[in-house]
Amino acid sequence: MSEKRQFYKIELKSFLKSILTKLKNFHFRLDRFYFCNKEILTKIPYKTFQFGIVTKTAF
Repeated sequence: MSEKRQFYKIELKSFLKSILTKLKNFHFRLDRFYFCNKEILTKIPYKTFQFGIVTKTAF
């Protein structure tokens, strides 16, 4: 029983880790997107853009 629990714990850890890396990659891409389209997005303040409030309008 304890071995099974350990296995699930490891699974959960790896799952969370993958989510974190995906989020980091997404943020990095978002930053690159912002810098590529700076002329278009000058009206959008960077802080709100960073928090993803206006991501819908950006894309």
